[in-house]
Amino acid sequence: MPLKLKGSQLPSGRDRRYYMIRVQVDGRRVAVSTGSNDEVDALAKERLIVAALHKNPRLAQADLVALIRGSGSNRCAAELHADGGLTLKEAFDRCLRSPTTWRYLKAHSEYARNCRVIEEILGADTKLSAIDYHSVQKLTSRLVSKPLPGINRPGQTLSGATVNNHLACLRRMFNVALDDHWPDAPKVFPKVKGVRKRTGRAYFMDFSDEQAIFEAVLNLDNIRLEPKWGHPRKPDAYRYHLLFVVLVESGMRLSEALGLLWTELDFSRGERAGMIELFRHEDLKTGRQRSVPMTDTCATALDACRGIAVGPFKDLDARRAQDIWRRARAAAGIGHRDCVIHSLRHTCASRLLESGADLKIVKEWLGHTSIATTDIYTHLQTKQLVSAAQSVTRLRQDAILLP
Repeated sequence: MPLKLKGSQLPSGRDRRYYMIRVQVDGRRVAVSTGSNDEVDALAKERLIVAALHKNPRLAQADLVALIRGSGSNRCAAELHADGGLTLKEAFDRCLRSPTTWRYLKAHSEYARNCRVIEEILGADTKLSAIDYHSVQKLTSRLVSKPLPGINRPGQTLSGATVNNHLACLRRMFNVALDDHWPDAPKVFPKVKGVRKRTGRAYFMDFSDEQAIFEAVLNLDNIRLEPKWGHPRKPDAYRYHLLFVVLVESGMRLSEALGLLWTELDFSRGERAGMIELFRHEDLKTGRQRSVPMTDTCATALDACRGIAVGPFKDLDARRAQDIWRRARAAAGIGHRDCVIHSLRHTCASRLLESGADLKIVKEWLGHTSIATTDIYTHLQTKQLVSAAQSVTRLRQDAILLP
């Protein structure tokens, strides 16, 4: 559209006219005052506006004004926004290096992997200003159909929870850019919505399942060694049996138990119960300190590890633990897909609730940051539900017997 001269010339001779820029780029209409009645200058500013909109169609109106009429830091910031600012890789790297974002988190490496996956799909050199709703939709659909890594998983794709973990990285980066007022980032980002995920693992073992698996673990040490030149089995299953006993009695995560130090164990004295003190932030998933009481069974299993340097399970390995659990589960004939090592934590929670423990006690015991996380165990309170039903029945019977 041609420039339009607006305003008026005062009788005193003072010229208060100015040229108005009206342009349309990629379907977006923009009207900006040049603040000048110099036609040559106004045309130059119009070209600047058009070029900026071609680079960044979502450039804010305030940035357009600052680009042609601002000065100093305002103009510099507008030029950064007009150029598109940060690339996706630069933004993720900034979050990964930031001490207030991901740098000191235990899951730093997982965040880094998720960020690299997003960069592969959207392009590492993609400007943040170019990421719109359609880009997020593309990312989501690609993640949902992304095959699981590994040669033994044909046809399997990422779970809904894993997809949401990737999307959470993008959402977190957007929020940090806005909260920290990054000068080289857009002022508006598209909304990132998660996908529907299946209900979390609800499997928990009864005592017969526990006994069957634990006996199968111990029997792994009785398997005869391979013939000469074969691969001899390492008779260490009894050590992992002690680990599993501690997990089901304490409700700790596998990583927490493997990282335990002797200095964190306060065994019982007299009538005082023993405690497991989890205070090292870097080794905790949520970074939240907590104390876990020792049951007698848990204390006995930990005491059996005396002689191991530094910590009771410092000589064990998470991958080996998973392998032993898989083989023992197969030997015990338990085929439920959710019967994993982490189900020992669910089992501990369910037993606490079945014994009448309050939901808030279970929350503190497990170290959940939100009571909503602990709510997934409420459906396991079968004894309390049966007791409540019996109470209602007795109430009805008493009412009928009344004269």
